[in-house]
Amino acid sequence: MPSFSLWLENRKTRFHELTGNKTASTVIVGGGLAGLTCAYYLAKAGHSVALLEAKTIGSGTSGHTTAHVTSQHDLIYDKLIKRFGLRRAKLIARANQEAIGDIYKIITEEDIDCDFSFLNSYLFTNQEGNIPKIIDENIAANKLGIDAYLTESAWSPVPFKKAVVFPNQAQFNPKKYMDGLADAIVKHGGTIFENSRVLHIKGKTVVTKSGKVTADNIVIATHAPVINFPGMYFARMYQSRAYVVALESGAQFEGMWTNADKKGHTFRLYKDYLLLSGEDHKCGYKGGENHYGNLKSFSKLCFPSSVIKYQWSAQDCITLDELPYIGHYSKNTDYLYVATGFRKWGMTQTNIAGKVISDLITGKENPFTEIYTPQRKVVPMAILKAIAINGAVAADYAAGLINLTNPRCSHMKCGLRWNKDEETWDCPCHGSRFEKDGTVIDSPAIHDLKRQ
Repeated sequence: MPSFSLWLENRKTRFHELTGNKTASTVIVGGGLAGLTCAYYLAKAGHSVALLEAKTIGSGTSGHTTAHVTSQHDLIYDKLIKRFGLRRAKLIARANQEAIGDIYKIITEEDIDCDFSFLNSYLFTNQEGNIPKIIDENIAANKLGIDAYLTESAWSPVPFKKAVVFPNQAQFNPKKYMDGLADAIVKHGGTIFENSRVLHIKGKTVVTKSGKVTADNIVIATHAPVINFPGMYFARMYQSRAYVVALESGAQFEGMWTNADKKGHTFRLYKDYLLLSGEDHKCGYKGGENHYGNLKSFSKLCFPSSVIKYQWSAQDCITLDELPYIGHYSKNTDYLYVATGFRKWGMTQTNIAGKVISDLITGKENPFTEIYTPQRKVVPMAILKAIAINGAVAADYAAGLINLTNPRCSHMKCGLRWNKDEETWDCPCHGSRFEKDGTVIDSPAIHDLKRQ
């Protein structure tokens, strides 16, 4: 079965390619949730906005999500209190909780039909040893003002020992939501260009194959930032993959479910489908494993009558301290902004990114700017993680020099590795990915592979 996202079944080009020379107050590079949300808030505030998407709106990571619109982001809040202190952790929790309401407000005001619904989100364990972590996460959530509680019984997709429940979370169809955002951007005076991959950025001018846009502000909202220097975001993150199957199973349960155990799975329903996700691994690794086969085996064990109708994969950037980088690209580029590193929880965090960056550009005060700034103080664990990540990159680069048969990444010439499930070339160094024919899929790479 080919890899194809349920959300992108009716994907089509809706906007023209950029041609000629344009000007705007702000140009946004990237037509996923982060870029669209930022463009929406700016356009609604009356700013001249041009958004450039390399392919079609929502065709990247945002179109391959499982779309849990939740402030429950795995086992995170207990860690955040320990890393950043209670005050900052409260701001993070508040930002994500408010984002759910902000998304619902956009959907209501712009009349977006995207199958949005409120429901509970469950973080659960099947292992006795992880029960204390679930309890600690509930305590942390309550400290931060989140209305969470523990349960040992609920209408669930699989048996569990204990779960922490976040009420009033949500889910939707992300592609329908992004299409609605795009329509709203145009309605408020913004401009969108599809099939307009950015090839070069010089000063305040963004260049594509057929045109260029000069603007007062530039927002880099690509999957991974496509500007290497300044910022060096390629060395401050790593990229992780996950796999999804959409099952016709007949299963019914309440809410969205995420397993906190190692090698756990997530579950949610969408119409007649059960979305089952898991098999996480670092990009460029485990490319020889049958991840879809593992999900199929698990689904047959838990849902014996299930039939796989769609299968696809997603890739996410994870920062050193597990918080997104949102704000000025560097200290010395006051016109350049970035939004990246959503750690598999981009539904709320892209809304935060859109609001923070639009407020920075319009001069509006935002209480969350200090938390997400890419120039924030590095916590000790982030330093250790940076050493580990970049040590692994050096090893991967050296291994690529030995293996002369595989192609080299167009980003920094790291040796690529074959992903059997997706039939793609994946970069173990910085996470770029390419089609079998060399066409670039995921940044930080911009250019296709050179044909042999």
